Amino acid sequence: MAAPEVEVKIVGPDAMIRVQYENVDYPSAKLMVALQHLQMQVHHASISTVNHLVLHDVVVRVPQGLSTEDELKTALLTRLEQ
Repeated sequence: MAAPEVEVKIVGPDAMIRVQYENVDYPSAKLMVALQHLQMQVHHASISTVNHLVLHDVVVRVPQGLSTEDELKTALLTRLEQ
């Protein structure tokens, strides 16, 4: 399975995260577990499927210790690839 594509945009105390994954091995469950592990409180999430891809749009509260878009993206990618 290819690595997910992750985009992060911080807006005030929240972050908008977009993750594109192949629709293999329950990507939605993996994303939610990763967000929980990183202590990101989810305010809103939507899931769309197109062909063999799953697109997740999530709005979360930015956790302490992860204050930049790059830090959030790196932490999320690291957790998703485990």
